[in-house]
Amino acid sequence: MAALRGGLFLLVSQGENMKPVAIFQHYPGEGPGYFAEFAERVHLKTRLFQGYEGQTLPESCRDYAGLVVMGGPMSVRDRLPFVEAEKRLIAEAVKLEIPVIGHCLGGQLLAEVLGGEITDNPGGSEIGWHPLSSHEPAGAHWFGAADGVEVFHWHSENFTLPRGAQLLMSSAHCPHQAFSHGIHLGMQFHIEMTSHMLEHWSECEDELAPHLGKPGVQEALELKGNATQRVLGSNRLAEHAYRVWVQGLKT
Repeated sequence: MAALRGGLFLLVSQGENMKPVAIFQHYPGEGPGYFAEFAERVHLKTRLFQGYEGQTLPESCRDYAGLVVMGGPMSVRDRLPFVEAEKRLIAEAVKLEIPVIGHCLGGQLLAEVLGGEITDNPGGSEIGWHPLSSHEPAGAHWFGAADGVEVFHWHSENFTLPRGAQLLMSSAHCPHQAFSHGIHLGMQFHIEMTSHMLEHWSECEDELAPHLGKPGVQEALELKGNATQRVLGSNRLAEHAYRVWVQGLKT
């Protein structure tokens, strides 16, 4: 952990001289969550972009230390204009070696930019708390002791692994849960989950209803079951992953 502590010290010591991290949000209820809490603790400057509200996105990512791409109910295959604009920024970031971290939809966008495909999830819809299966040693490098830890899922699509990517995590209902590609990290699950977000999402019964009855889908009450311990476990993995990811930030 010495290298991680050194990297976080660098963030704190640079203060106002460091470029901000750009965060791309796609839907009102799917904000940066735990990443925002982490960024505040380590004095990491951020700038939030909400393209779904019509906010103008940056023309280039050169002024940012990294890109954080959140989830959303839309599909990558919908080809929405603001999402396509984000893809161009992700592609530029990859070219310039500016680290990208993608959460659910964000992980799919990163995968597609890197040459992967977005397909219907082989195991069908996956909604709720399901345990991860870690692929060692890379999985432990990025997430620590993650094998068997439950994280929150809400998706019906999945990414194929881009060429050169390393598979980090799988689950019983989804073969590709997380991958790394050098300094970039793509995840299918919602490691940004907080107690506040969970409370909001578990009330979205109309959105949950069409998926009920499928093996990987939990009912609303089950989503909130043992919430405190589940969120704490997810936060622990997020803390580790974010600490690894910030090592690549452009200063």
